[in-house]
Amino acid sequence: MRIHKITHLIFSVFIILFSGEIHAQNLSGYVKSFGYVNPNDSIRFDRAGARLQLQVDGRLGMSAAYFAAMDFNYDAAKSAHSPFAGRGSGLTVYPVEAYVDIFTDHADFRLGQQFIFWGTADWVNPTDNINPWDYENISSEIEDYRIPVVAARGNFYLGPFKVQAVGLPFFEPDKMPAPTDSLITPENRLSNAQFGLKLSSYIGTLDYSLSYFHGYEHSPTIQHNFVGGQPILYGEYLPIDVYGFDFITTRGAWAIKGESAYFRTEDTDGTNQFVDNPYLESVVGVDYIPTDKLSLTGQLVHNYTFQYDKDVEQLNPQGAPPQQTFSTAIRAQWEVMKFVSYQLIGVYNFEDGDSFTLTFLNWDMADGVGVTFGGLLLQGPANSPFGRSAKQDQIFAEIKVSF
Repeated sequence: MRIHKITHLIFSVFIILFSGEIHAQNLSGYVKSFGYVNPNDSIRFDRAGARLQLQVDGRLGMSAAYFAAMDFNYDAAKSAHSPFAGRGSGLTVYPVEAYVDIFTDHADFRLGQQFIFWGTADWVNPTDNINPWDYENISSEIEDYRIPVVAARGNFYLGPFKVQAVGLPFFEPDKMPAPTDSLITPENRLSNAQFGLKLSSYIGTLDYSLSYFHGYEHSPTIQHNFVGGQPILYGEYLPIDVYGFDFITTRGAWAIKGESAYFRTEDTDGTNQFVDNPYLESVVGVDYIPTDKLSLTGQLVHNYTFQYDKDVEQLNPQGAPPQQTFSTAIRAQWEVMKFVSYQLIGVYNFEDGDSFTLTFLNWDMADGVGVTFGGLLLQGPANSPFGRSAKQDQIFAEIKVSF
């Protein structure tokens, strides 16, 4: 409660300071109609409805600005089809982003609900630990499957160096099917606040960053309790420290990029079979742009666990995880013809044999009017990360009118 009051106080101060100089300069947004069917269940509608997004931005005096985007989303598939349901059933209203920017000569700040993406790789980003994922809402637009967070972000410019500081007062987990009936999440307390630091610079054509993040894992660790001699499963989001490095360099039509992050988990000595040991996740990728109409990306992901003792890990009823795993990700973007583009994204885990594929075709049929057709396919063993979501396959169509 106290941290909510602090957040409201900060925004109240800004409103008072700039209330005499607020000017709404732009009002924009879009209307999107969508339909998502699930091919695993007799072509069941998982989503069908429409969304109105209103965006407003403007200046607050000479050194500040604001932006807000609000969604009004109606999903008939999620409404309660019952004589007792209210007329607003299936309607959700929520802010996508809402923040204030402040500019000075050597720094800028952003306060409010926002997206903060770290790293250079595609889809698998070891250093990108601030915005959680919505795995139940994968679509063609990033704002659908990444979840904005309330944060204070500051960029400080020191010659060739940029230092970014981020503070997050509230914890937001990934949205995905949980293999347990109960979850323990961190309380909204100042002592549980998350924070991060990132130093960015360059050497010639090489851009690089060093980062540190202290927060909580976005997916729960499965724990066990025994009640009456019977094991009870529950999930708990545990603290984590992440030390990261990323880089990108280009040469002609080629770009080489990579990320590596050391995750210091709660089980630093590897003696708790229920908690992940510290591990290193690394990604190396190559982008190739042979023409201005085609872009190809491929990357290899390696995950290595430290303090690994198979005898200890095998005590987990879910089985011992492997000490190291490999996976790969690809991405292809192709402008098929004028106003028509195609995109394919795929991730495959060699150890579990599970995969994720998202593909869609977009047609800009008129100025501000776009039509998208696509599909999402999740495959793998039942206990694998993508296999647990295998029944969430989608075939979708969207019509979007921007204004």
